[in-house]
Amino acid sequence: MFAKQFTSFLWSDLLRRINEQKYKFLLYSGHDDTLIALLVSLEIWDGVWPPYASMFVIEVNTKIFKHNVVYLTYLTNIRI
Repeated sequence: MFAKQFTSFLWSDLLRRINEQKYKFLLYSGHDDTLIALLVSLEIWDGVWPPYASMFVIEVNTKIFKHNVVYLTYLTNIRI
């Protein structure tokens, strides 16, 4: 419940910007607890704390079909 309230501003801002279709690239930055809140709000968190340099990628493709296609990728094994 808290995660959905915590991320509601982020999700509403992201959806608004996607619908505007004037941005080719958006970048949001956060911390591990932000990633956890995003994953919990989508009900896909496995209970494991995100390792260092993890990222959650949301890709919206408008070129393939007449509607938006959304890809969600959660990357945890990033080598720096």
